[in-house]
Amino acid sequence: MYELGDVRKLRKKVGLTQHELAVRAGVSQSLLAKIETGKISPGYERVKKIFAVIDQITKKKEVKASEVATRKVISISMTETVSVAIKKMGLHKISQMPVIDRGKSVGLLTESCIIEKMNKGFSAGSHVADIMDGAPPTVSEDVGMEVVIGLLKHFPIVLVTDKGDITGVITKSDVLAKVG
Repeated sequence: MYELGDVRKLRKKVGLTQHELAVRAGVSQSLLAKIETGKISPGYERVKKIFAVIDQITKKKEVKASEVATRKVISISMTETVSVAIKKMGLHKISQMPVIDRGKSVGLLTESCIIEKMNKGFSAGSHVADIMDGAPPTVSEDVGMEVVIGLLKHFPIVLVTDKGDITGVITKSDVLAKVG
């Protein structure tokens, strides 16, 4: 949450002059200058307008899931065998892939999942449906990366959707590649 004393720092962070922020917020530049120097405590409505402008600009600059997602989604059907899944993962050099049924995510197959289940007696001839983990989380294309990063702390992959259709995947590697 913002504090009144942060107005100058936030304004500069989003690249606005006092005049530009004042015009966009519908307040006078004089009032904004007094707020920034701590000479005045404005009413709630004026402060709300100022922070709304800063929020709007900040959200426009935030990287969206669609900008980071890998568009080529390598997936597998739950009726395929584990052997087919292992070969597909090796071919594409991936460590996990969503399990898709009728265009919808129904599970997740990971290297760890395969190893764990094979250790419990499942074989390479077993069906993916018998060993897959629960479906990974999905986010819409316009979700900010802050949300995606939060999900990646708990899941190995996040699916990106547009109107319910899977359009991409985001892994930790994708996020690191974006910042690197």
